[in-house]
Amino acid sequence: MQPIIDAGVLVSDAQALEALLQALFDTEEGADGGGALVDGFPRTRIQVDYLRLLADKLNRLHVKNAQFPQRAQFFPRCVFKVVVLYVDEEESVRRQIGRGKMAAEFCMRAEEAGLRALAPGKMQQHGPRTTDSTEAAARRRYAIFKQHYGTLLKLSEHFPFHLIDAMGSVAECEAQIARELSYQSSLDLNEGTYNAIKHIPLSNDLVALSRQQLVVRLDEYCQQHPRTFSQVVALIQRQVIPQLRRCALAGYAIFESTDSLFIDHPMATDMLIDILSDRGFSVAHQIKTQQVPVKVDTDGIIESHTYAFQHFRISFEKPVVRGKGRGPTEVENEQSLTISNLESLGEKAQQEIARGARKAIQYQGFANDEGQGEAHLKDHEWEKHMGYSD
Repeated sequence: MQPIIDAGVLVSDAQALEALLQALFDTEEGADGGGALVDGFPRTRIQVDYLRLLADKLNRLHVKNAQFPQRAQFFPRCVFKVVVLYVDEEESVRRQIGRGKMAAEFCMRAEEAGLRALAPGKMQQHGPRTTDSTEAAARRRYAIFKQHYGTLLKLSEHFPFHLIDAMGSVAECEAQIARELSYQSSLDLNEGTYNAIKHIPLSNDLVALSRQQLVVRLDEYCQQHPRTFSQVVALIQRQVIPQLRRCALAGYAIFESTDSLFIDHPMATDMLIDILSDRGFSVAHQIKTQQVPVKVDTDGIIESHTYAFQHFRISFEKPVVRGKGRGPTEVENEQSLTISNLESLGEKAQQEIARGARKAIQYQGFANDEGQGEAHLKDHEWEKHMGYSD
């Protein structure tokens, strides 16, 4: 792994995840179960997915073992806090080169004091990094990290955080980090509230095995109840599909039935729902009743019969019949909203992000009524929009 690190590139996902688990759970390495500070992780989308799965697994173990006092202490509630610092390329290169010089001076003083022979491992740990030795190596390392900016966007889908401008002093960065951690803590339930509702399963847990369970049920219907299953399939083709075709543009259809199949075979309702679910529809079902007058006597008293019927609401993706294209104004407004989120960053940080984003938002406008025309947001227009040029 060291040659990869020396080259300034990212180690593989497998190596990164193995190192993380070892640091978290290997007691011989000093892990005590009281928490951990992880730097430089996650770097890739796969690592983000892994972190989410790890958080879900740890919290499921917490809920599962909470009722056993002797085991609960080994499965505490898992809480993640994310802090993302940003500096521009020039500042990053300056700091990397400076770190390399400081490490080289440390090793030189240690060598003079004769400490290298006493603690060679420590000397290697605090020695200068290969990527800190030259400006080219430092810039290459910064470029690699910028390539994975999309990872931060994916990470924010699961763990809320704000980008912190680290261009200032250490004290300023500490203050921003403290505010960010305080904000994230305000999003967490307190322990009493969390314990009161934690036994209610998460939506992810409820649907995790839904596809596999659906397949099992359909196979059982076909193998153990072939006659009823065939009747339900025929009913769908004969009555449901025509209704779905009539309502294809609406995104949903209502199907109501008093067919004796649902009375004689209660399982037929589940079969219909599962068959349509397998074909990509979402189905909600109710048994509704309706009062139907059948007789009125001379005193004006109405005699009614109550009829029950099956009510299915079948939903599906609604097609776009006449889409509305987005012109230059809409796209520019969206970019303005995005940039407004960066107001908390320093000027240099904003300029650096703007230069990268500028190249990504050149677009070709939708054709006008005559099918002609295209619009491009030029570099100088973008800088003017951002306030960096007159």
